[in-house]
Amino acid sequence: MVREMPSIAIELQDVRRTYRVGNADVHALHGAELQVASGEFLAIVGVSGSGKSTLLHVIGGLDSPSAGRVLVRGDDVASMSAQQKTEYRRTMVGFVFQSFFLLPHLTAEENLQLALTMQGIYGLERSKRARNSIERVGLAHRARHKPSQLSGGEQQRVAVARAIVNRPRILLADEPTGNLDQATAHELMTLLRDISNDAEMTVLVVTHDEALVRQFCDRLVRMRDGKFVEQQLLHDVWHRAGGANNG
Repeated sequence: MVREMPSIAIELQDVRRTYRVGNADVHALHGAELQVASGEFLAIVGVSGSGKSTLLHVIGGLDSPSAGRVLVRGDDVASMSAQQKTEYRRTMVGFVFQSFFLLPHLTAEENLQLALTMQGIYGLERSKRARNSIERVGLAHRARHKPSQLSGGEQQRVAVARAIVNRPRILLADEPTGNLDQATAHELMTLLRDISNDAEMTVLVVTHDEALVRQFCDRLVRMRDGKFVEQQLLHDVWHRAGGANNG
């Protein structure tokens, strides 16, 4: 049987990001090139300062590259206006960070509802989406608990629920297991993998834990000095995305 090539969700073309620090230029991204297939679960690894977080920021529209193109489903994020980037982040991308960034005075479900309110979603639709997302991460029984009443792993699950509550096509996770013990980190990666499978969501995970990602991710790409220097195919992704290419 002939398998169709996958559609490309993300493509980086000679992406550069240079910061001015004092009298010196810091090249956070230095000609990064990459293709990520729709539905792929990709791990990005590398030492601190290799450009991993900057990469997620330019893909997510939180930062702009100094040069190059950042194509997401064919649209160049780098050339978007501020308003277009806001809409892009609202509808296309979900973010998960190492720190949970939950509002302490709100319950888990209220944190999700607030995220939806900021997107202009109210009433029954807001309640339904928040409830569905909190159930999706296995925390329906903790929906009315505040962050201080939740474990670190539970708080990160709430953060994941908040990231997917707007039904994004792309999930960007920056060191999501960094504050978790090994067992809880394993549970979180299982959850991210399941979400990727179920929703056919493209997931990019930045991490230092290579042993963990080798169990779950489709492909590992390594960054050094602001560019990709190696890739390893870890699992067959044809069942979800039809394969993956690396530029």
